[in-house]
Amino acid sequence: MKLTSRTARSLASVAAVALLVSGCSDDAGDQTNTTNGTPSPTGTPPTETPQGASPSGDPSAAPGVSAVDAHDAALEEVPGDVLSIDREDSLRWEVLVRGTDGSGTEVWVDATSGDVIEQRTENVPAEARDGAPAFTAQEAMEAAQAAVTDSTVTDLDIDREGGKVVWDVVVEAGGVETDVQIDAANGELLKQEQDD
Repeated sequence: MKLTSRTARSLASVAAVALLVSGCSDDAGDQTNTTNGTPSPTGTPPTETPQGASPSGDPSAAPGVSAVDAHDAALEEVPGDVLSIDREDSLRWEVLVRGTDGSGTEVWVDATSGDVIEQRTENVPAEARDGAPAFTAQEAMEAAQAAVTDSTVTDLDIDREGGKVVWDVVVEAGGVETDVQIDAANGELLKQEQDD
């Protein structure tokens, strides 16, 4: 079979495109390694859905790492006191830690593996600038879960309400979220209400 110059150019173009496409997927794999613990060159959190995670972005639908696990992983990386834990999406937990020197660090924990994937400097909320609360984040999560049977923590934040420093903990049980407010000074349960 004799190839015309036109056919040869077409075959060469197809081969070049195939090489280009395979080269792009290798590059993309290198840039999105954050789920393996290696930050991307841009320093952004991962945007792909890890295997087994919920592509819908519904935190309660994704398997893997709990808020308590994310709390522990963040403190292993940055010793201090946890001030907030937020499940941003099915990919990661964002944990704010007040370090032993009083500085703030946001630690991103992979929601599937529990690995710390990135950290950055973050402001400490006014409620914790002078020191960590007497009743810790871990104790607040335990108290909220005790208040709502068979629940899991989906969010925890330190806040101020009515002149008191409080923990706002959101727990989920049976598809229903409940906001639990706990006094950060003594652990007293102040309020509990279901989200509509």
